Amino acid sequence: MERCCGTGPEARRLGLDPAFASLGLSGLGLDPAYGMVKREPPFQRGRRVNQNLPGRAAMKTAMDWVNSAGGPLIVAPAEIAPHWQGVRRWRDEPGATAGPVGDYARACNVSDYLGVLEVGPGRCLILGDEPMQTTFIPKPGGGVLVRWMYAENEASVRRAVETIPEAAWEATAHRIEVGQEGILVFDSAFPGDALPPPEDDPADVPWIRIGLPPGSYLVDTSDYEPDASTRLILHRLRRRGG
Repeated sequence: MERCCGTGPEARRLGLDPAFASLGLSGLGLDPAYGMVKREPPFQRGRRVNQNLPGRAAMKTAMDWVNSAGGPLIVAPAEIAPHWQGVRRWRDEPGATAGPVGDYARACNVSDYLGVLEVGPGRCLILGDEPMQTTFIPKPGGGVLVRWMYAENEASVRRAVETIPEAAWEATAHRIEVGQEGILVFDSAFPGDALPPPEDDPADVPWIRIGLPPGSYLVDTSDYEPDASTRLILHRLRRRGG
């Protein structure tokens, strides 16, 4: 399944990989005029609002969700996020035999549910594989990134996260360093220096901020299916030494 597309004539103008030339920018949600992700109405600044999605019950949400336009989400320490270039500089590297390089391309190359990329002076988590709407549920010593694969409603999602057994978690080698400003979760096609948007910016942007105490956080993952109607991809952040 293709997730990271890019490109018709407008995308070629941006230097994107011609291998995707038949797909066009619209599949990625990119604005052909600027090569930037369009800000669509299902989102409000800093959170996802209620949206009637296929296969999911319409609900009045009490949780903040974020979606991408079809590619991976990035989980970035707020101080590191401005170094993320998104679709900027998507180009063929001089001398490379094949394939685009650039931050969004690097994110798209993460094939597992979770990966880590070097970004500027730090590291960011990439939520790979199938794009899923994502939220964060705080827990003592950290919290859980919740990716909604399928579920009846938001209540069943929360219930599953609250009752997941410890044996369902699998430790990973990944970790993330959180600074004073917490972390941002946003569409990896966005350049990080565009977030947070100015307070007077009326546009809707798919992103959320997560406030966590500064420190080093270990990451555990679970592909959790507590019943036939619920399946979630979960990433638990555990403060090291906490």
